[in-house]
Amino acid sequence: MKAADRIVHATLGLILEHGISGITMSAIAREAEVARQTLYNHYPDVESIVTAAMETHQRESLDTLTELMRTINSPAGRLEHLVRHAAAVAAHGHPTFRYGFSARHQKLVAEYDHGVRSLVAAALTDGIASGAFRADLDLRRDPLLVQRMINATGELVGDDPEDAAAAVAVTVHTVLAAVASP
Repeated sequence: MKAADRIVHATLGLILEHGISGITMSAIAREAEVARQTLYNHYPDVESIVTAAMETHQRESLDTLTELMRTINSPAGRLEHLVRHAAAVAAHGHPTFRYGFSARHQKLVAEYDHGVRSLVAAALTDGIASGAFRADLDLRRDPLLVQRMINATGELVGDDPEDAAAAVAVTVHTVLAAVASP
């Protein structure tokens, strides 16, 4: 594995283990088994390493999520899986990746959110076409509203990690009740 790849993977591991505040150039170098100078040859600072790591992680995560959505035939099942995904993301502390970073990092988060919103929109479109979801859903606005409900799972899980299953259940119930055909 190339040094740049080892640096990215080491950074992701450190974030998951210690959170972003625990990331230092020394810790990354130690975890990636590279010299600190090697870090500086690839990245000017911790934020740029974290942003590169998050870019890799978010791209891989969205690709995996998109492929998984293709295997779930039911639009309701796809929405349920997106809720479970949001809970899993929150359980790993990812909401902290949204704030306090550069414009580039914020753009990456927005791109990931847009990708997830596209998956929500596809599930809603398919649900309307199959008659499972209300025909009056607004496919310009409702994907964002449903995505926000799904993302709220993360807040519920963050507030009480021990009760993640209940947070998922209540979110799935609320989302499906909001879009279900009468």
